[in-house]
Amino acid sequence: MSMHQISITTPLARRAFRNRRIGIEPAGTVLQQLAQKLIHRERGKLNGLEGAVSFGRSVAAFLPALDQEDLLQLVASFRRVLLLGQKEKTMAAAESTRSLGADVSGGMPIIGADEIKFVPAARLVLSKFSRSFGGCISVVSEDVRASEIRGIQDLQIAVGLTPLPGAFLRGGHGCVSTVCYRDSEGRLLASATTVDLSDAGPDFMETSILVGVAVHPDVQGRGFGTAITAAGLLEAHKTLGARRVIAVVSPTNEVALHTNSKFHMHPLKNQTAIYLEMGGQA
Repeated sequence: MSMHQISITTPLARRAFRNRRIGIEPAGTVLQQLAQKLIHRERGKLNGLEGAVSFGRSVAAFLPALDQEDLLQLVASFRRVLLLGQKEKTMAAAESTRSLGADVSGGMPIIGADEIKFVPAARLVLSKFSRSFGGCISVVSEDVRASEIRGIQDLQIAVGLTPLPGAFLRGGHGCVSTVCYRDSEGRLLASATTVDLSDAGPDFMETSILVGVAVHPDVQGRGFGTAITAAGLLEAHKTLGARRVIAVVSPTNEVALHTNSKFHMHPLKNQTAIYLEMGGQA
């Protein structure tokens, strides 16, 4: 993503980046950290592959931007690939990776909504939420303290997500943005990240994807998930220029589907996402 290779654009961010031993501030289990380090170390392999991007915990590939040879290289190199695109082409490409020993998941619908629908809904949600709860919603800056980055990662771990690496969360490259909600005492209660996908092929122009939505277990079920999703959608529209926002949600995740439906995000016709995973973990 221009960002897709996690670029660092300001002197302050570059200096901080050099001073970190690994550069990505990995978090999570040992296996999750190894996957993050592998993707960071081998990110040069993504440079020549239009449509391949890193979410820090896996590589996402967008069809038809990638040809068959590129896809096979990605699966062999990075072990885990989230493949998105038109259903027929995506499934055909996934099947061809079985010869490499990849496990192919069932298809998951790509849900999404255009700005004319999600922007008004998100503004209304945030207006009501602010009157009820107060607190503060902020955007994570590129020079944020390491302790705050770790707080976001710990929140993601607490809700069962693979944490996004620090360089990804810092958002200094203009193609990723993370929003956080803190209460009046400064406690981090929710976060969400959106990523610009304009470089991922013609099907994803002016499109952002919503990832890493996390709500502290102590306040789940009280509207914080809806509010932080709204903040993420508005940030994607304002900062990333998104005219459409998408998400990949398991059909069995009824809570996430219900939350996203409040912003008119519904399955996109003939679009699907599947995971390809080689045996073992890098």
